[in-house]
Amino acid sequence: MIKFQNVTFGYNAENILFENLNFEIQKNNFCAILGRSGSGKSTILYLISGIEQLNDKFKKWNFGDISSHDDKALDNKKNFIESERRNISMVFQTPSLFPHKTVLQNISFVMKKKNKQVIIDILQKIQMEKYIDSYPNQLSIGQQQRIAFARAILSDSSIILLDEPFSGLDFESKFLLYNLLLEIKLKKEKTIILVTHDFDEAAFFSNQFLIVNEKQICHYNSIQEIYDFPRSRYIASLFQFTNILIGIFEQESNHLQTIFGEINLANKIHHEIGDGFNINYAVRPNDLYFLNERCDFSCEILIKEIKFFGFYHIVICLSEKYSQIIFIQTNDIENLSINQKIFIAPSCVKKIKIIV
Repeated sequence: MIKFQNVTFGYNAENILFENLNFEIQKNNFCAILGRSGSGKSTILYLISGIEQLNDKFKKWNFGDISSHDDKALDNKKNFIESERRNISMVFQTPSLFPHKTVLQNISFVMKKKNKQVIIDILQKIQMEKYIDSYPNQLSIGQQQRIAFARAILSDSSIILLDEPFSGLDFESKFLLYNLLLEIKLKKEKTIILVTHDFDEAAFFSNQFLIVNEKQICHYNSIQEIYDFPRSRYIASLFQFTNILIGIFEQESNHLQTIFGEINLANKIHHEIGDGFNINYAVRPNDLYFLNERCDFSCEILIKEIKFFGFYHIVICLSEKYSQIIFIQTNDIENLSINQKIFIAPSCVKKIKIIV
């Protein structure tokens, strides 16, 4: 387990990245960390690995406790364990190999029980076995990253940290590493933490999600939970083509005026907002459907484009009355055409997600 308790960190007193972070990553779990650029995703990995020290006497604005499996303290006011003693491997966005060592030497360096056949086996999986005696400067960046992955996986470390490791890789390298990482995940022998900007990538591998937003962590245990209960505009937008629209809140009646009409909010909004306040709400493109005539909770739109995505189509529409672009996912476009005016409605009012 990796545990953060009341962790506040910034590189200077005026630039605090996050405040009072609290989360746990269970042993042998696969966790993804997502967030905007500069939100502190990579810094969380640096704190876990010991590259960054939290409780530094020269940086009084940083504080908190970080512990590992069995509540072993990694970084607190009394104790700091150096990186090399943390039993953690890390793969960076840019490959980090020993330039004076061969591929074989780079990998075997992190293995207590050095077994050449085991190294050959993993090199075959990533199509690098013929480069076993090559040096890093004889390899492409993608090939170097394959070796960095193999080294991390064969290390004796129980925790692997991945800092946007697939960014900029060619398709073949990414495909081979995806398969290798999936194999390691299914064996459940290591705790893996992946920092990524790619939500699809995170969704494919992970069963735990930490989303850094506004200096805080939003913790989710499934993709379904993120989909159904987005806690911010940013989180709602992680799913492709999500419609994030603006409604007007009426405090006294607890109603929200939307492009589909007035809806009653099931729960009171516990924020100090008054009448006429704009509130974001989200509607997923597959939760909207087409109508031939107006009905309750419908909205007239103009079809502008129809895009093919293999298993479905995305229809790009314009609500002229509200000047808002709307995406609709459908498998049936037989009766749809460009510049056609048509009505749409949510399949259920409950599908409208309020984001405050």
